[in-house]
Amino acid sequence: MGFFSSEEIIKIIKNKIGLKEENYQLHRIWEKVSGKSAKHTQVVKVKQGKMWITVESPVYLQELIFKKRELIKEINKHIGKEDIKEIKFTIKNI
Repeated sequence: MGFFSSEEIIKIIKNKIGLKEENYQLHRIWEKVSGKSAKHTQVVKVKQGKMWITVESPVYLQELIFKKRELIKEINKHIGKEDIKEIKFTIKNI
């Protein structure tokens, strides 16, 4: 077995844990579009046009619910197509 570049290693790891490149990009886009709320949320899953986000408190949950349509629009603008149709928010269990 030869040497691998760090890019190749990251790709292998992402494939092993099931992190598809488009989902990884959505995590980064979420950080951009959700602004200050990003550090209080986590993208849990992206599947069939839906994003599942856990939120650490009801305060942030309420804020994100009010901004949901705008967030979907911004996410789709960043990815260049209308892939995300719905965002589901839940409060993180502590």
